[in-house]
Amino acid sequence: MVVSIEAHCGLEVPRNMGYSFARQRARSVRNVLTGFGVANFRIRMKSYSNTRPLVWAFGHPKGNANRRVEIFVKCGGFEVPQRRSNDEYARPTSGIDWYLTSDDREDQDGWYPTSDEEEDVGK
Repeated sequence: MVVSIEAHCGLEVPRNMGYSFARQRARSVRNVLTGFGVANFRIRMKSYSNTRPLVWAFGHPKGNANRRVEIFVKCGGFEVPQRRSNDEYARPTSGIDWYLTSDDREDQDGWYPTSDEEEDVGK
Protein backbone atom coordinates (compact mmCIF):
# COMPACT_ATOMS: atom_id res chain seq x y z
CA MET A 1 0.00 0.00 0.00
CA VAL A 2 1.18 3.51 -0.86
CA VAL A 3 -0.52 6.71 0.32
CA SER A 4 0.10 9.74 -1.90
CA ILE A 5 -0.47 13.16 -0.38
CA GLU A 6 -0.76 15.93 -2.97
CA ALA A 7 -0.97 19.43 -1.54
CA HIS A 8 -2.06 22.67 -3.21
CA CYS A 9 -2.40 26.35 -2.29
CA GLY A 10 -4.36 29.38 -3.47
CA LEU A 11 -3.61 31.49 -6.52
CA GLU A 12 -2.80 34.55 -4.39
CA VAL A 13 0.50 33.09 -3.19
CA PRO A 14 3.66 33.53 -5.30
CA ARG A 15 4.53 30.14 -6.75
CA ASN A 16 7.88 29.70 -4.95
CA MET A 17 6.22 30.39 -1.58
CA GLY A 18 3.27 28.21 -2.55
CA TYR A 19 5.47 25.13 -2.76
CA SER A 20 6.52 25.73 0.83
CA PHE A 21 2.97 26.39 2.06
CA ALA A 22 1.57 23.33 0.31
CA ARG A 23 4.49 21.18 1.48
CA GLN A 24 3.73 22.16 5.09
CA ARG A 25 0.09 21.27 4.50
CA ALA A 26 1.20 17.83 3.23
CA ARG A 27 3.44 17.35 6.28
CA SER A 28 0.50 18.05 8.58
CA VAL A 29 -1.57 15.37 6.86
CA ARG A 30 1.40 12.97 6.97
CA ASN A 31 1.69 13.53 10.73
CA VAL A 32 -1.98 12.68 11.22
CA LEU A 33 -1.68 9.53 9.12
CA THR A 34 1.43 8.32 10.95
CA GLY A 35 -0.36 9.08 14.22
CA PHE A 36 -3.07 6.66 13.10
CA GLY A 37 -0.44 4.00 12.40
CA VAL A 38 0.35 4.40 8.69
CA ALA A 39 4.04 3.61 8.29
CA ASN A 40 6.14 6.57 7.18
CA PHE A 41 7.73 4.58 4.33
CA ARG A 42 4.29 4.06 2.78
CA ILE A 43 3.64 7.80 2.45
CA ARG A 44 4.64 9.98 -0.51
CA MET A 45 4.16 13.77 -0.57
CA LYS A 46 4.03 16.21 -3.46
CA SER A 47 3.52 19.96 -3.50
CA TYR A 48 1.86 21.47 -6.55
CA SER A 49 1.85 25.03 -5.15
CA ASN A 50 -0.82 26.83 -7.18
CA THR A 51 -0.24 25.05 -10.50
CA ARG A 52 -3.46 22.99 -10.39
CA PRO A 53 -6.28 25.32 -9.34
CA LEU A 54 -9.85 24.06 -9.31
CA VAL A 55 -11.25 27.57 -9.75
CA TRP A 56 -9.70 30.68 -11.25
CA ALA A 57 -10.43 33.08 -8.38
CA PHE A 58 -8.00 35.53 -6.79
CA GLY A 59 -8.99 36.81 -3.33
CA HIS A 60 -12.53 35.45 -3.63
CA PRO A 61 -14.11 32.85 -1.32
CA LYS A 62 -14.51 30.50 -4.29
CA GLY A 63 -10.72 30.32 -4.36
CA ASN A 64 -10.77 28.41 -1.06
CA ALA A 65 -11.23 25.22 -3.09
CA ASN A 66 -7.67 25.66 -4.38
CA ARG A 67 -6.21 25.37 -0.86
CA ARG A 68 -6.49 21.64 -0.42
CA VAL A 69 -4.83 18.27 0.11
CA GLU A 70 -5.76 15.29 -2.02
CA ILE A 71 -5.04 11.81 -0.72
CA PHE A 72 -4.76 8.76 -2.98
CA VAL A 73 -4.31 5.18 -1.78
CA LYS A 74 -2.76 2.61 -4.10
CA CYS A 75 -2.76 -1.08 -3.31
CA GLY A 76 -2.24 -3.99 -5.67
CA GLY A 77 -2.26 -1.79 -8.76
CA PHE A 78 -5.60 -0.22 -7.87
CA GLU A 79 -5.80 3.44 -6.79
CA VAL A 80 -8.66 5.31 -5.07
CA PRO A 81 -10.09 7.84 -5.55
CA GLN A 82 -9.79 8.35 -9.28
CA ARG A 83 -7.47 11.25 -10.18
CA ARG A 84 -8.73 14.31 -12.02
CA SER A 85 -7.84 14.72 -15.67
CA ASN A 86 -5.84 17.81 -16.63
CA ASP A 87 -8.96 19.20 -18.32
CA GLU A 88 -10.66 19.49 -14.93
CA TYR A 89 -8.27 22.16 -13.64
CA ALA A 90 -9.06 25.86 -14.07
CA ARG A 91 -7.26 27.58 -16.95
CA PRO A 92 -5.92 31.14 -17.11
CA THR A 93 -6.53 33.47 -19.99
CA SER A 94 -4.39 32.68 -23.02
CA GLY A 95 -0.82 33.95 -23.09
CA ILE A 96 -0.07 33.21 -19.43
CA ASP A 97 2.35 30.35 -18.76
CA TRP A 98 0.79 29.34 -15.44
CA TYR A 99 1.43 25.62 -15.43
CA LEU A 100 5.17 25.42 -14.80
CA THR A 101 5.64 22.76 -12.14
CA SER A 102 9.35 22.83 -11.37
CA ASP A 103 10.41 22.67 -7.75
CA ASP A 104 14.05 21.89 -7.06
CA ARG A 105 13.24 20.07 -3.78
CA GLU A 106 11.54 17.17 -5.57
CA ASP A 107 13.33 13.88 -6.14
CA GLN A 108 13.66 12.33 -9.60
CA ASP A 109 10.04 11.13 -9.49
CA GLY A 110 8.66 14.44 -8.27
CA TRP A 111 7.99 13.32 -4.68
CA TYR A 112 9.38 14.65 -1.40
CA PRO A 113 11.07 12.60 1.30
CA THR A 114 8.85 11.72 4.23
CA SER A 115 11.55 11.08 6.83
CA ASP A 116 11.72 13.14 9.98
CA GLU A 117 15.19 14.34 8.95
CA GLU A 118 13.90 16.26 5.95
CA GLU A 119 14.96 19.89 5.71
CA ASP A 120 12.44 22.39 7.00
CA VAL A 121 11.72 25.22 4.59
CA GLY A 122 11.93 28.70 6.06
CA LYS A 123 14.75 28.08 8.54
